[in-house]
Amino acid sequence: MQNVPGAGSLRSVVALTNSPPDEVAINTFSSSLIAEAIAEPERVKVDFRRFAFLGNVAEDSRVCFVRAGLGLKTMAEIVNSRRPISFGATAPGTSGNLDTAILKKMFGVNLRQVRGYPGSADKRIALERGEIDGDCAGITSIPEDWLSQRKINMFVRMSPTLVPGIDPATPYAGDLLTNDTDRRIYGFLVAPQQLGRLFMVTSQVAMDRLAGKVSAEEVRGMNFAVDSEHRDVGDVVREFRKGKGL
Repeated sequence: MQNVPGAGSLRSVVALTNSPPDEVAINTFSSSLIAEAIAEPERVKVDFRRFAFLGNVAEDSRVCFVRAGLGLKTMAEIVNSRRPISFGATAPGTSGNLDTAILKKMFGVNLRQVRGYPGSADKRIALERGEIDGDCAGITSIPEDWLSQRKINMFVRMSPTLVPGIDPATPYAGDLLTNDTDRRIYGFLVAPQQLGRLFMVTSQVAMDRLAGKVSAEEVRGMNFAVDSEHRDVGDVVREFRKGKGL
């Protein structure tokens, strides 16, 4: 078992594709790649219909926020800011990059992407250091002290689902769009977020070997370990396989 970072988790999907067909290989990836594979097939050359999915336990309830010290609290203040607001950027195709593109293209936010961060953990460190102004992320991945000590201001949520941890006053981005066409486009772009963190395997052969060995509670546990405890995906899946004798 190995962690295959890079290209917004696309490399891990490609590695799964190239694994032996009789091998039980489990992968989790950015669900935004599914929309990317449809919209940009020349870049994301993956047919997700070829995989078998173990399932997911919850949608990716994402929010966008800025450092409290920036003094901006609402979506209107963000949109009207003359000063460029810097967000960290990883690889194209990730949910975070999609969120920032939506803010720029559909809402007119004066947003500047600072590229070169390997992953979300690096962006969190950059925000604490003041290197960037904000980010978009799943609510479960936001450090607890950022919320309890009000170190950040959430100004919009990208998902229609209101879950614990999200201020009920935080507006849903889809409700802020007044044009029907824009709302439909927005719905298409964020649809993968409702899939959340998916666990998938290479083939039906692998699914047959896993039949009856994976419960919803176990998938929920793996999801929690990765999202809330910030554990390495490879370590989580390795422990699962060892426990099942796979």
